[in-house]
Amino acid sequence: MVYAIHEHFFPDVEKKLKRVAKKCEKYGNGFTFEVKGEEIQERTCENGMKEYNKFILIDVEGTAKINDWECIAVLEINSAGNIVRKINTEIDIPKRFWNSDNICEHCGSKRYRTNLYVIHNTVTDEWKQVGGSCLKLYTGGLNMEYVAAFMDGITELEELVGVVGNGKHYYDVRTILKFATEIISKTGYFSSDSPLPTKNMVAWLMFKDFSRAIEGMNKDLESRNFDVRFSGKDFYRPETEATVDAIIQYYKSLEDDGEFIHNVQVMLESGYVSSKSFGFLSYLPEGYAKYVQKEAEKAERAKQRKEEKSEHFGVVGKRYKDVEIKAVNLIASWENQYGYTYVYKIVIADNFVLTWKTSNGLFLENDEEFDKITFSVKAHSEYNGQKQTEVTRCKVGVKKI
Repeated sequence: MVYAIHEHFFPDVEKKLKRVAKKCEKYGNGFTFEVKGEEIQERTCENGMKEYNKFILIDVEGTAKINDWECIAVLEINSAGNIVRKINTEIDIPKRFWNSDNICEHCGSKRYRTNLYVIHNTVTDEWKQVGGSCLKLYTGGLNMEYVAAFMDGITELEELVGVVGNGKHYYDVRTILKFATEIISKTGYFSSDSPLPTKNMVAWLMFKDFSRAIEGMNKDLESRNFDVRFSGKDFYRPETEATVDAIIQYYKSLEDDGEFIHNVQVMLESGYVSSKSFGFLSYLPEGYAKYVQKEAEKAERAKQRKEEKSEHFGVVGKRYKDVEIKAVNLIASWENQYGYTYVYKIVIADNFVLTWKTSNGLFLENDEEFDKITFSVKAHSEYNGQKQTEVTRCKVGVKKI
């Protein structure tokens, strides 16, 4: 018989089944209990939001198959892969733990666990994943009596089927991303150490009555002198769905060569996360926006390079005054014993390219742009097949816009 037990109750149920198994073994009879998998069930809360709960599927048939170490990380077990939560952030764990089976490598038991613990031997450099009971070792059948015990256990299982506990709940990834996208579009992104973290605002909308959450969020924004306010319709704009699709597609396309990307891809593949993952997901719209901006800047630079004229400008040693500036790009900078050195690429009228090495950085206010440049031609050179004109003694004009 297969029973669906809410994960909140599962540890207690498993203890009872183990007690039954010991009695069965004592009297030479046994029964089997085996975790067959898990399922997510949807429930609509009083505030109208969707809540997702994880249930463990147990098949009970009625023979139980029965200090130089430091704890580096906790593995949050997920069917799409293991989410890595570091305890020691100064050491990388082997990638095999990202998708390892739910098995304790000390006692060899393979069963349902919410978490496994990655431990490392600082002397031998050995790595293991262990269950909670075995972690302590490193860090610091059925008939009269057993039939009765079995029946008690089955009764409890039947009573718990489909029951939602007060423990861990799961939340829809798309909804979290949608809320975070809209919040960031108005307020910008704020990390966990800021007075009003983005993940906290997302959590309000996920946990509380929706209209009251928005009202509370607006009051908090007002008290912190933000000019923006939210309404319920802000979070259900059709165009946001397309943005969320793009965010998910972008992060799924990345190579999972780091723990952050691996964790994110596991969450996106699963579709549901606990509240512990709100911080991960609330950052994704900001990360995607940075990617889009970089791609736009890359495209603009490629366009500029295509338009730039691969010819030398002017005569070496001659001075030119008030030449129109079309674009200024900082291409390199470094610190030296006297301060900083900056190298600028300046595109002037008719798309000629100038390069200028200087100790004076070029900085603009928000309402300014570069206007004209006066310079002396220092040398004619070539870089990556493109002719450039090196200049010196520059005076760069700035105008208000």
